[in-house]
Amino acid sequence: VRRVRREAEEAGLALLLRPVFGILNFSYALVYGGMAIFTLPADGGDGLYQAGRGMFYSLPELAFGNIRKGTYGHASVSSSTASP
Repeated sequence: VRRVRREAEEAGLALLLRPVFGILNFSYALVYGGMAIFTLPADGGDGLYQAGRGMFYSLPELAFGNIRKGTYGHASVSSSTASP
């Protein structure tokens, strides 16, 4: 019971901090994009692409949303799978 309560509290805190993390992620991507302009001839625009992608994925976090896919440490792979 304590573990479930602690995980719920951590999840609530993470939800409240999501816009803060979104702002930090977006700011970092913006600065990275500004610096990537100087490496444009060398990397063919890969830095700008990565910066734009980072800004795009950070936008939903500003409104408490999340579209990133992460890892699920608590999930286990079972031998039972859905049959076709």
